[in-house]
Amino acid sequence: MSNERAEITPFLGTWRNKTISQAAEELASYLLETKRIPDPYYFSFDEDGDLFSPSARCKVKDVIRTVNVIGQQEVIAFDAITGWTKSAKSGAAVWFSPASEGVYPVSKIIISELEENNGVRRLRNRAILLDIDAEKCLEYARQVSGYSINRPFLTHLEQLRTTPIILGTEGSCWINIFEEVIADDVLWDLIKTGQDIEEKRQALCQAQRIFTSALTDETGVRLTQDDMERRVLSMLGTRSGSCPVLFLKSIFQSIVSGSAFEIFSAHSLMVGSDKYGSLEFECPRCKRTNRRPHGRLIPNCQHCGSSEVGC
Repeated sequence: MSNERAEITPFLGTWRNKTISQAAEELASYLLETKRIPDPYYFSFDEDGDLFSPSARCKVKDVIRTVNVIGQQEVIAFDAITGWTKSAKSGAAVWFSPASEGVYPVSKIIISELEENNGVRRLRNRAILLDIDAEKCLEYARQVSGYSINRPFLTHLEQLRTTPIILGTEGSCWINIFEEVIADDVLWDLIKTGQDIEEKRQALCQAQRIFTSALTDETGVRLTQDDMERRVLSMLGTRSGSCPVLFLKSIFQSIVSGSAFEIFSAHSLMVGSDKYGSLEFECPRCKRTNRRPHGRLIPNCQHCGSSEVGC
């Protein structure tokens, strides 16, 4: 099938390697991105106090890749956010990711707020795409940092990838700060009214129907790949998503891991794992990335033959 949204084809081609709930979560997030609706999702905390993805059922840190410069920068911010969640009882962390050619086609913000629900702590996240260039992203970050607790001095783009902005929420919600910085009543009203949560619920229902029908539809006949693509295309908004490069990589890599910001901003979009752990891992000897089939282990590095890969 030929279409103008080429990133969808490889993504749909890999969904059978995942649970329906995980594949649906990924697709629902992408649907919201193409409509510029904030994507709400949660991380929980495991017994070690580490961030845990409920949909992918793994520690977030276990699927972060640091094999390139941006990945190495972003893991610094991830570690800072993790440390903050372990020491703080309330507040919000803001992570700006400016657009970067070949990596992130769209600027993005993740806002993570600590909350307690029925005595259980969790991290409520919202991923927000902004159609702005990298310099504008830096300008917004500087303004938001003026309201922060940690008061980072942001002078260049690389600092945004390594430096989360920590906001205190006592007496003022983080959204009040953002309304002062970014003039977008439609965006903030979606969050204040909870409409973004309802949109995510509906998107999840749509995505689950697609993947369930791919196994057997109401007539007892499985959907073809082309049928799935047509249904998905009919649901998409008019804008691009934040990680088309990641979607395109999926046909070769089975969507298994990503940089810290990728993992944090889509929480299951790049997570690929099974009962043995991550499907992608680095060889300790040659430092190259191995990719194993779902549900299977490999005895040696696929590049240098070393048995030190650990699986």
